[in-house]
Amino acid sequence: MGSIVGVFTDEEVAGLSKKDIALLRRYVVHYIQTSAEIRRIIHDDPKIVTRHPKIRQILRREAGALHKRLKKK
Repeated sequence: MGSIVGVFTDEEVAGLSKKDIALLRRYVVHYIQTSAEIRRIIHDDPKIVTRHPKIRQILRREAGALHKRLKKK
């Protein structure tokens, strides 16, 4: 499941339900599609998306709060 678009590890999403994982995935994908900060990085090298350290850091920062909320459920 570390495939939450490569942002969170299997251990980090282990306690989440399938519904919560889907919500987190939609949020991450939406952020990738709408972030000017990420678009600038991808524009330089379109082959990279979430394996790029800066993109991964941005996504973890932005989706981290939602991830924590979902884990508390």
